[in-house]
Amino acid sequence: IADAIGPSDNNILSIIENPPLGSEDLVLCVLSSFSVEMPGRPLVTSVLKYFEEHSTELNALVPILPGLRKNDAIKLVPSLVQLPEAKLVEAIMRLCTIVYQEQNSPVITPAELLTLLHMVDDRKLLKSTIAAINVCLGMGTLFTSEVLAASLSQLITRIPLPQLFMRTVIQSISVAPKLRGFIV
Repeated sequence: IADAIGPSDNNILSIIENPPLGSEDLVLCVLSSFSVEMPGRPLVTSVLKYFEEHSTELNALVPILPGLRKNDAIKLVPSLVQLPEAKLVEAIMRLCTIVYQEQNSPVITPAELLTLLHMVDDRKLLKSTIAAINVCLGMGTLFTSEVLAASLSQLITRIPLPQLFMRTVIQSISVAPKLRGFIV
């Protein structure tokens, strides 16, 4: 039914912004059905409002990630690290590979995302951040040695160095041995 009505219908957008109590699962199903299409600006705005007011459901963000503005995506990185691994991989792919209709490139480049993950400065999220970085390093086709080198180059300029920097350097050499000369 939601597909037939469409993601730009004002009634659907209103329900997404202010879901009736207990209907969060239904809202997620509706959002998932819309994820095949590129999210329009009204849908992105409604989901962001939903997330701000009902911030317990991170899965709501994934379908709309390609439609975010860069500054909104950057603000959401600490939330994204809390996603389960399968959803995190989907989120990374949506952020770093899909080009939205009114943009010339993906929301965030893989190098920018890896750098942003190192900037998550919340002790409660340390394990989740490590896991997210590990997921990125495991996605070799997206996080190539060139991407890792670009991110490490950005991170080395930070004062103080990010807490997870040396860990990532060691792991980068492990997943991309040709970086050894770059790093040493």
